[in-house]
Amino acid sequence: MSRVLLFILAAGAVLAAFQIAIVILVIGGLIFRTKETIGLLLLGACLSFFGAHPKIAAGIVFVIVAISMFVRRNNELPEEAPILPEPDK
Repeated sequence: MSRVLLFILAAGAVLAAFQIAIVILVIGGLIFRTKETIGLLLLGACLSFFGAHPKIAAGIVFVIVAISMFVRRNNELPEEAPILPEPDK
């Protein structure tokens, strides 16, 4: 009986250590690599949202992709506009 309790306590300590390590890694990522960390957190949130509400999540992804395609198309330079180098001063 004592071995079972000791195993449960050890497993709980290991899981707590993993949780603390993940929190420290996320905080470090937010400090040093903010964009990448936020992107990964949003990706995880999207995946969990897909699991809970797949139809709503698919609609949201469709809207985001449509907006990004529209913005990318409007930011492109026209083909007849040449890109000239800066003049020497």
